[in-house]
Amino acid sequence: MKKILAITIHPPAFEAGGEKLLYQRYKLLSKFFSIDIISKFKKDNDDVIKDHSYFNKIYNVSIKSKTNAVEKLFNNIKFQIYIARILTNNKYDIVHIDYFKTLIFIILVKPIISSKIVFTVVDIYYLAMKDRFKFQNKLNKINLLKLAIFTYFEIFLYKHFTSRIAVWGEDDRKELINKGIDENKIYIIPPIIDTSPAWSNGESNNFVFIGSGYHPPNIDSINLLHEEYWPLITKEFPNAKLLIVGEGYSFKIDNPNFKYLGFIKNVNSILRNCRAVIAPIAWGTGVKVKIIESISKGVPLLTNIDGFRNIDNLKIKKRLLLSKTNIKLLKSLNYLKEISNKEILFSSSFSAKNVLDKYYSIYE
Repeated sequence: MKKILAITIHPPAFEAGGEKLLYQRYKLLSKFFSIDIISKFKKDNDDVIKDHSYFNKIYNVSIKSKTNAVEKLFNNIKFQIYIARILTNNKYDIVHIDYFKTLIFIILVKPIISSKIVFTVVDIYYLAMKDRFKFQNKLNKINLLKLAIFTYFEIFLYKHFTSRIAVWGEDDRKELINKGIDENKIYIIPPIIDTSPAWSNGESNNFVFIGSGYHPPNIDSINLLHEEYWPLITKEFPNAKLLIVGEGYSFKIDNPNFKYLGFIKNVNSILRNCRAVIAPIAWGTGVKVKIIESISKGVPLLTNIDGFRNIDNLKIKKRLLLSKTNIKLLKSLNYLKEISNKEILFSSSFSAKNVLDKYYSIYE
């Protein structure tokens, strides 16, 4: 059985978006590989081990560090030394890294280890940076210089400090190949999302937006929804309300029909009785968790073009595009049921069964 060391800034968690993807991935892979993990868990070791017993060994970095800030924690020399000590004292076949900030710490470690470095591209950061500058009208000379430097650095790391790269879809694969990365080291491995139908009531006037306010793109996405799309929705649904699920919104839009619900552990209770999820994406890359999770639950969803990144199904794109025509069609219960059924059928491509073989290939 191959021995894997997973290194991730954000620990796997059952409830959260991106963290839930990590949970589903490693819980599945632990049945076939021996997996240790380095991460920052918020709980004490006993609770962590109880919640994540599928890991062979857990290195809870929060116990080792004096800082509470995740970014600071993963950007200091002590942590790099900690990783080096673990890697030199334990022989791993694969070191699997998530998040670009974690990859940076492999620079000094890689020459002294024989492990293959597998990196999952959650976001192509220079693309996300470019999208953010464009959306915020900040594509000036200084930011263009920052973008050029960061792009060079990110591609340099991908080329020279990874053995294999996992991307979530064809759009990201093409982007990296265009930047000169060997296509033979790039593997398309979509996130694992179990199909679990949750939607049942299309007669509601409630629409839902899901996303943490701690994640900057979500702030801009809600502003985009409010300014560009909400007038189209209220024209067809005068009594519409937007339920915003997620904590961390220090700034809230002044609209009486925007209800900030905070963190909700069982989001299905909200999704079950909504008309649709509305998820315009302001900027960012990868695959949007809110998009594929809504699809997997059969909840009618509308998003803009940016929400379809790495989703190649043209029929799904046409049906779920956030447009005047599709907003009008949300009035029809038959249409809503048709969308829900097509979403569930499409979501099978993200099932554990379809993804497992891809991990055998990248870990080979």
